[in-house]
Amino acid sequence: MEKLSRLFVIAALVALLASCGVFFAPKKGRWNIQDPGNDLLTFKPSADGYVEGTTWHDGVPELYAWPGSKIILMRFNTKEFPDSVAASYIRLKVNMNPSNDADLFIHRIASTWDISTIQYTVADDPVKFFDDSAEIMVTIPSGIPVGEDVQIPLSEIYSGGKEKLSNGLIIHTTETLKFYSAESGTGPILFVEPG
Repeated sequence: MEKLSRLFVIAALVALLASCGVFFAPKKGRWNIQDPGNDLLTFKPSADGYVEGTTWHDGVPELYAWPGSKIILMRFNTKEFPDSVAASYIRLKVNMNPSNDADLFIHRIASTWDISTIQYTVADDPVKFFDDSAEIMVTIPSGIPVGEDVQIPLSEIYSGGKEKLSNGLIIHTTETLKFYSAESGTGPILFVEPG
C-alpha cells in the first residue's frame, strides 16, 4: 500500500511539473512580434494606397497621409486568415519622417470599397465608411529615421471573426507622413495570431 501511495505522489508531481513546462518548455515568445521565431501568420496587403480628392493612388512606392487631404487605406485577403483572429499587429516602414510628432489614428473599415471609385470625402466619413467606436492612436516622433519599422498592436480594432475584417484599415494622421507601400518591396506586414 505504501508503494502505491508513493507511486501516486510521484505521478502527481510529474504531472504538475509537466504542466508548468519544466519538461516540455513551450516555444519562447510564441506570439511575441519581437521574436523572429514567433508563430504569427503574416500577410501583405491585397490593396494599399492613399486616396486624395477623387483619386486613388497605388502602384507608387509610398503610402501618403496628409491631414485634411490624404488618407491611407489598405485591405488584406482574409480568405487565408484563420476563422477567428485573437490578436493582430501591423508593421509599417517610415518613408518620410514628420516635421513634428505625428499622431496616427487607425480604424477598421466597416463598409466595402473599390479602388476605382473611392473618394476622400467617402473615406473620411466615420458614420458610413469606418468604425470610429474603436481606435488605435500611436505617436510617430519627428526624429524617427527613414527606414525605421513601426510596429502597432491592432487587436482592439482588428480581431474577431475574419468576415468582419475583410474591408481593411484606414489611417489618418495629424502631420504629413509617408510609409513604404507594398510596391516598394518593404511595405506593410500584418501579423495575425489565430483565435
